[in-house]
Amino acid sequence: LAIEQSTDGGTTWSAATTSGALGGSDTSATVTGLSANTSYSFRLVVTGGANAGNSNAVAVTTLSVPVSDFATAGKTSTTADFGWSAVSGASLLAIEQSTDGGTTWSAATTSGALGGSDTSATVTGLSANTSYSFRLVITGGAN
Repeated sequence: LAIEQSTDGGTTWSAATTSGALGGSDTSATVTGLSANTSYSFRLVVTGGANAGNSNAVAVTTLSVPVSDFATAGKTSTTADFGWSAVSGASLLAIEQSTDGGTTWSAATTSGALGGSDTSATVTGLSANTSYSFRLVITGGAN
């Protein structure tokens, strides 16, 4: 039993790397070493037995790589400044805030509208002596 992968719609196939060896009775596996934001086709290759041959192909697109350097660059009692690396091809950026540890989120007010190419923003209207969590929400692009 083996898993094969293709990135050209099934024209060519290569052995996929799995998190462990596959046995004849396995019913699931995890494929590792894939690239972010990439379309793949996968199929099983069964050797021996009544089901020998290639299975149908399943198409999967891996998720994008999230921005990993979203960080605060400064704060006052009512504002917080943030910076992050550029997001390739993003159509919209937004900052969300939470005051309950990330259970619920709401749109944060920024000092100006955010565009897809922005790499910094200032969140305004915060309450003094209040703990906040923030996250960057990206629409479109590779992140």
